[in-house]
Amino acid sequence: MFNDCTQLRQPIHVNDVAQCVLNSLKLEESCGQIYEIGGPAVYTQLELYEIMMNQMNRQIQLKYFDNKLSKKIAELIPNWRFFSLDELIKDDLDLVVDPKAKKINDLYINPISFPVASEQLLAPYAVRIPRTHEYDES
Repeated sequence: MFNDCTQLRQPIHVNDVAQCVLNSLKLEESCGQIYEIGGPAVYTQLELYEIMMNQMNRQIQLKYFDNKLSKKIAELIPNWRFFSLDELIKDDLDLVVDPKAKKINDLYINPISFPVASEQLLAPYAVRIPRTHEYDES
């Protein structure tokens, strides 16, 4: 990790985004409007990692790397796909819907929550914990 993971995120499922696009094309009142779309809840980055690790029955193990040093390295290696200065700067920002903006509910969408969506996505990667059965001999 390149920061303290306190930055806010408002994750949204790709199907909800697609439905927003379709609804915006169908609704006359959406013509010329700008919408900010996000999921129904706001989380810190750390909360998102914790939710995902819990769903996969794994312990969270984050490794921290100095933010300033990582930005200096990113300046020396421009346009590397998985490590760029733009991504490091974006990671330091809160990415949430502006309270004054037109939102997803203005497009008549009730978005799925992050825990529900990620549980479906991550289920195949969950560590299976063997169940122990205790039998009553009486």
